[in-house]
Amino acid sequence: MQATGVGDFVVDSSKAAGLENCVEPTEYMRRNHMEVIRHQRDTTVYGGIRSTKHSLAGCVECHVGYDAQHKPVGIDGDGQFCAACHDYAAVKLNCFDCHATVPQGEAWNQVRATEHESLLPGVEEQADAAAAAAAASGAKAAAQESRAQ
Repeated sequence: MQATGVGDFVVDSSKAAGLENCVEPTEYMRRNHMEVIRHQRDTTVYGGIRSTKHSLAGCVECHVGYDAQHKPVGIDGDGQFCAACHDYAAVKLNCFDCHATVPQGEAWNQVRATEHESLLPGVEEQADAAAAAAAASGAKAAAQESRAQ
């Protein structure tokens, strides 16, 4: 682990260890990473917009460490990036109750979400309503365009 400053817990075997800083400046991410992750969550869940710059999967892909056999070690494990910093700050780490702790691709998170859909009542109905609204909006725009011609 790098320990060049208080709270610097980048694991030596991670991709992040070879980078100068995170997707945002290091000091900013130390203080604001949870807000960045929450914003990305809201953008994805409520807006249906998926990007990778601030995705939790992107964090895991970059910050996960590897063992001697070059297999990824869970990012929430003892001495690993998330766990080490959260232990230092005495903050509960619960992101990985549902999300992957090693890079396994976006599909894995979708499977986990489906397994836990009972924890989020109404999500399926909200998704159906959003799709219906988008379809109605598209039909209305098409009708307006047709009349304009």
